[in-house]
Amino acid sequence: MAGLNEIAMNLYNEFNRNDLEPDKLAALHLPINGSQKIEIAFHGNPKARVDALRILSEGHIRCLGLAILLAKAQRIRSPLVVFDDVINAIDHDHRSGIRETIFESEHFVNTQLIVTCHSNEFIKDIQQHLPAQHRDDC
Repeated sequence: MAGLNEIAMNLYNEFNRNDLEPDKLAALHLPINGSQKIEIAFHGNPKARVDALRILSEGHIRCLGLAILLAKAQRIRSPLVVFDDVINAIDHDHRSGIRETIFESEHFVNTQLIVTCHSNEFIKDIQQHLPAQHRDDC
């Protein structure tokens, strides 16, 4: 977890791009041992650190978990990421933010992505919004 704070926070904020600015993260403090908690601060009150698992909704916790995992994948330059129904329990707006961040940005352009999902609409949205230059690689 060491060294992932900024990368994970930026990914989380990109997933939540449509949230109000005060509700986006100003800081993320990931634990470096088992007794610490995941602490966050919001732009609306950047000096107040709170326990992420107590304050965030289930969908936002899932977004944060995904951001942490993807930050680690970026950090270790993983050539492959497998998504097994990662958007379960995440609302449509945040699904769009996740899709745009992962599939339409340059973050994972050199990463092979394998996606399984129960939402046919999410898969369809990935296919329809995928940049033309990446479609031939799918």
